[in-house]
Amino acid sequence: MPNRSENIREEIERKYNKNPRGWHILTGKSDDNFYNSVILHGKDMWIIKEEFLNPFKTIGLGDKVKIGEEFKPILKNPYSYGFRPLTESQGRMILNENFSSRMIHKILSTEPLPYDDIRSLALEGPIISAPNLRFSDKQEELDIKLRKSLRKLIYREYPELTKGYV
Repeated sequence: MPNRSENIREEIERKYNKNPRGWHILTGKSDDNFYNSVILHGKDMWIIKEEFLNPFKTIGLGDKVKIGEEFKPILKNPYSYGFRPLTESQGRMILNENFSSRMIHKILSTEPLPYDDIRSLALEGPIISAPNLRFSDKQEELDIKLRKSLRKLIYREYPELTKGYV
């Protein structure tokens, strides 16, 4: 049975804070018009499927599975996801849109820190966005299960979202 997306995100946050190295995040809007997030760390993959209720609140479900060889190319990406603190001058340059790819490379090459250790401006990412986040049959099966379960949850808790406007 899938878990609520907020519970999955809390689990991921706890695990990230214990070990901020080697995370990868992919996001995208799927053909079923839901927002998908795929979070990879070690041999674990979390898939979260959500619907935005408003710009600040979502309803969603997710689950965790073990991953296989099909994810090796993503896991070899030299830039893993994470929070990296910025110096005052780096922060100013980014906020003023006055930065170079060399500067971003330098920032992303530093080790990510636990979220709880960030005390200044930080760069979060990278987050890869893709329209189709299907990589394996196992992932496809989980996606179908999450889609069906999310539609039932929306109908049960927010039936007004399933009706047309008059």
